[in-house]
Amino acid sequence: MAPNTDALVQLKKLFLGLLMLLFTLLPSLTSATILKPFKVQDLTREADLIAVVRVEGHQSLRDGPRNFIYTDHTVHIEEIVHKRQGISTPKVGEKAVLRQIGGKIGHIEQSVVGTEDIREGDRWVVFVRLHKGRIYLVGMHQGGWFIDETNQIRPGRRGRVSNSTGPEYRSMHEFLKHVRSLATEVRP
Repeated sequence: MAPNTDALVQLKKLFLGLLMLLFTLLPSLTSATILKPFKVQDLTREADLIAVVRVEGHQSLRDGPRNFIYTDHTVHIEEIVHKRQGISTPKVGEKAVLRQIGGKIGHIEQSVVGTEDIREGDRWVVFVRLHKGRIYLVGMHQGGWFIDETNQIRPGRRGRVSNSTGPEYRSMHEFLKHVRSLATEVRP
């Protein structure tokens, strides 16, 4: 019995059509997982508040409609670098809650790529948005700039590659001067 070549041809066309459909849809499906890169100028433009903070503690909890684990970091506002006009923001000396998705409750841990490794005692320059009484890093980890024990600053605890121009590591004073200058350009 001879194979039905018409059926094989039709099956191959169907397979190729499905393959083409998959390659057409795949980029749009994965684009939701790509984090937009932010330069310091973009962070400055998007932030409701730019501040120097010290982390005093944290608590992980479940929240939201999907019951995700979040970590609320209690931060002490040491310095306001810039704030959006017309928005009530925490003041110097006050505490705020910096929320990130992910955390650990008991033996259950939820980790999310793109969150920052924030620890008690750390000092950070944060570019944040305010929402429902909490602050959130702009661009996830990109909104957190770690201040080390020598007051040198870098993008993140581990010094990730940043999209900023200029030196990767710089003094906190020079970085804040740069951010204040940008704030007058992008938010007069």
